[in-house]
Amino acid sequence: MTEVTISDVTLCYGPVAALRGFTLRVEPGEFMVLVGASGSGKTSVLRAIAGLEQPVAGDIVLGSRSVFSSTHQIDVPPAKRGVGMVFQSHALYPHMTVAQNVGFPLSTRHWPKPRQSPAIAAALETVELAGFEERLPRELSGGQRQRVALARALISQPSLLLFDEPLSSVDAKLRVSLRADLKRLQRRIDATSIYVTHDIAEAMALGDRITVVSEGTVQQVGLPTQVYAAPETLAVAALFRARGSSQIPGVVADTKDGRQVVRLERDAHRELPIPANRSTYSGQPVVVNIRAQDVAIAAGGDAAGGDAAGGDAAATAGFPVTVTARHPHGERDWATVRAHGSDYEIVARGAAQRHLELGQEVRVSVAAGNVYDAGTERLLVSSSGPTETAEHPSADGGRSALAGARS
Repeated sequence: MTEVTISDVTLCYGPVAALRGFTLRVEPGEFMVLVGASGSGKTSVLRAIAGLEQPVAGDIVLGSRSVFSSTHQIDVPPAKRGVGMVFQSHALYPHMTVAQNVGFPLSTRHWPKPRQSPAIAAALETVELAGFEERLPRELSGGQRQRVALARALISQPSLLLFDEPLSSVDAKLRVSLRADLKRLQRRIDATSIYVTHDIAEAMALGDRITVVSEGTVQQVGLPTQVYAAPETLAVAALFRARGSSQIPGVVADTKDGRQVVRLERDAHRELPIPANRSTYSGQPVVVNIRAQDVAIAAGGDAAGGDAAGGDAAATAGFPVTVTARHPHGERDWATVRAHGSDYEIVARGAAQRHLELGQEVRVSVAAGNVYDAGTERLLVSSSGPTETAEHPSADGGRSALAGARS
């Protein structure tokens, strides 16, 4: 198992900086997922680690060995870094058999055929493709081709595995199955792995920890549940928000009963609750991030039927909205509603789900959401509890919890 330390790496493509002082530490044996929008710099991180791109500044250390240092003029060639990489495309040679594709890295190193055969067999056994040695790529399914690519990356017994969106070319159903297979395989071989994706569900399912990347920098590192529950910036919240999340501007105000609320920018008579907190932000401009599942809808003034219902003291009742669209999804419906000239999406279940009609005026209650500073766009107060706020972040990006889970 190899620890990966990336320190203050800057990588440019001509005048464009793909990475800007990128810094990250990956624990030995960890499955780290880099997630971000297209063009955020995720793949550039992998290519810099693998030696396929040369940064202009910074340091990269694999285990105890420096493979790149701008200060000490170190740049170890890709073939000598002990890294295996699986690319977005399968990149299999169509005229070669499975065995020939898997053994290709050994052939380039001039391994004798008798020595290659057991290594190829072991790699195919690892990815559960024993018996496929003589097939051609066109005779394989998409999932099988991706496993061949993985076997090729494993055959040299790398100390580090890099995955550049390897499941993006397979259909949704197969992708879920391959995620589980990949996670089991990584646990079995106990290899440090860094995986790039733009798919939030994939990041949540695979990662021991998640690194959110934006504009070539690290935005947040933490356990999947931590990052989802308490995004440290509005940019991370926008990336991680489930369908229907809304970012609502307002100003913090004190109530007569000693609570603090957010008075909406577009309607000062309407308030959103603030989670219990240790500090006061009275008068501060903020943005509240509300997820659709935190909004309960009640048709005709009946009891609310969404997740925010159930006697939550932090919920605010009585927002009038108008249903402008319905999106049935079986056990739950999405509804688009309009209030104060803006459209929002909410979730409806049960009785509220059955009675929603286009043009109908309903009332909603909203549970407390994460509150962000409108200027810095950083988290002020988290609905998941004080330990998750940006003012008191985990000192190790979730590494302590990760170590406990892996031990």
